Amino acid sequence: IFFLLNTTVFLLLYIFSKCLYHEPWTVAPYVMMAMLGLTWGSAFYFFVTRVSSWQKTPAESRSFNKPCVLFGFYDNHDVWHFLSAFALFFSFLLIFTMDDGLVNMQRDEIRVF
Repeated sequence: IFFLLNTTVFLLLYIFSKCLYHEPWTVAPYVMMAMLGLTWGSAFYFFVTRVSSWQKTPAESRSFNKPCVLFGFYDNHDVWHFLSAFALFFSFLLIFTMDDGLVNMQRDEIRVF
C-alpha cells in the first residue's frame, strides 16, 4: 500500500509541476490517464466486493460465494487481479509517455524540477 501511495503522490506532483511550467503534452498521456482512471476505478470496485471471508469458517464463508462474472469461470477476485495488472501497466505507460512532448525542445530549455 505504501508503494502505491508513494507512486500516486509522485505522479500527481509531477503532473502538477508539468502543468505549472506549461510543458507540452502529447495525446498519449491523456489516453493513459483516462485508461488509468477507468482500470483503477473498476479494479477498486471488484476489490471491495466481498466474495469470501477468511474470518469465518469455510462453511460460513461459502454464503458469500457469487456466480463467476467473467466467461463463467473467473470470480470477482480474479477480475480484480486482471484489472489491477492492467492499471499498473497503464500507470507505467503514463510515466513512460509523459515527457514525449519535450522531444523537440533543446535540453537547456527544459525546466528541471
